[in-house]
Amino acid sequence: MTRLTPSSSPFPRVCRWSAYSAIHKVELTSHAVWDGRNWRVFDPIPFPEGGSGLPFLPDRIVLTNENHERDSVAWRDRFDIEVWAAPDAAIEIPGVHRWNAESPDEGGWIRTPLPGGPGGETAFFLPSLSLMVFGDAVVHLPTRGLELLPDKYCRDPQLLRNSLRRLPSFDRAVFAHGDPLSTNAGERIAALL
Repeated sequence: MTRLTPSSSPFPRVCRWSAYSAIHKVELTSHAVWDGRNWRVFDPIPFPEGGSGLPFLPDRIVLTNENHERDSVAWRDRFDIEVWAAPDAAIEIPGVHRWNAESPDEGGWIRTPLPGGPGGETAFFLPSLSLMVFGDAVVHLPTRGLELLPDKYCRDPQLLRNSLRRLPSFDRAVFAHGDPLSTNAGERIAALL
């Protein structure tokens, strides 16, 4: 990875950092979100300057799908925190925790499985911020704009589109690949469907 960009706050209680991956040929983006009790880190890549001056203390690592292990082991070991993923995500990290699809998530988060995308694809909604956190199902790359995951990367493109139609209403969105949307995010994504 190169061109690690410094942390920024696209919205209150959200921290964002990114780096271009020459191997994957795409921008990788990570977020930390304060849910009112804890900082949850989604799909972590290394933090700028090795994490010096980290503006938050993470409580948990959440992987939005099986392709986003990224730097999770280093974060887990450094902060002595758990890594969580969907039950159907093929994650190779030893000791990864799996959420139960029937149980609510603490901190006010609402998980929405998005079958049809990569294994374990899940979107996370925090109603108190009207914020949706996406993995690969939707991307917002500066060079391409807002788009659904290209069909060639989906297990079932039509199933993924149907899954996205079930999302609750939300105003803001952040993505594992690309720039945040600060207003009308749900409407803009619905227009893609």
